[in-house]
Amino acid sequence: MTSLNSQNVMMKSKNKRKLFSFLFLPLWGISRRETLSSKKNGYTLIELIIIGGMTAALGTAALLSLSPLLSVRQQMTQDQVAQELRAHLRDVQQKSISQELGDSWGIHFDSTGGFYQIFHGNSFATGVITETIYLPANYKFLSPAEGNTDDIIFAKVTGKTSISHSIVIALASDTSKSKYINVAPETG
Repeated sequence: MTSLNSQNVMMKSKNKRKLFSFLFLPLWGISRRETLSSKKNGYTLIELIIIGGMTAALGTAALLSLSPLLSVRQQMTQDQVAQELRAHLRDVQQKSISQELGDSWGIHFDSTGGFYQIFHGNSFATGVITETIYLPANYKFLSPAEGNTDDIIFAKVTGKTSISHSIVIALASDTSKSKYINVAPETG
């Protein structure tokens, strides 16, 4: 009796599968032959091309979303470079006002080398260099212009300069993004 029951159950199960495949598979665009005869052993060329395209699109979207962050990082660094230069100018001016080492103090800017030097003495040529500061590799001076130098010398006691100076730093790759530092004779 149990063998008849198990045969009945198996028959009902097969009939249900046939009924399912007969009724529903054509609705999904799959024929019975495809389900019985085709076995996939990998990916088709179309599937690989679609996956590659989707990966490329997602990668491009990720890079484009990160580019504003990189721009902000460069801008912050540019602000930091300008603040450091201003701090050096104030420090050198204070050294002149206090007559540290009994001398005037100044800063020599060299646009070719991308650095500036702090010195004490009446001029850069006869003065003593105390420190050399290089701009980061991705920055350059726009003023003084390429190949030129500029010296800002602060007078003893007053800390004033004799002429106006304008120092401009910019990204080497994009000179439209620049920072101006002006030193006027009346304020130093």
